Amino acid sequence: MNYEESLMITVSTAHITKSDKDLLEADKQEAVFSDRYEYGFYICLSKDLPKEEIIQAGFSEQFARIYLDCVAEKANHLRLDCDGATYEEYEQYKW
Repeated sequence: MNYEESLMITVSTAHITKSDKDLLEADKQEAVFSDRYEYGFYICLSKDLPKEEIIQAGFSEQFARIYLDCVAEKANHLRLDCDGATYEEYEQYKW
């Protein structure tokens, strides 16, 4: 069988700001499609979403960078998980 493949990248929620978390939880912005789950968020990525729109929606520069880095890696989804890996390239926040 030829299944469709999808790439999901997991990043720790420590790499997003509290403001990013609050924005994802409120689900009141329309730029980034996300779904909350017990340990974080699933985010559907779009290669057509420019950085300016992510920032205009209220997200941090770092959130936009993570989002666009995942798109550049050809990922379809980003999982922000409280137990996800941390990366030296991204700042870590404690909230």
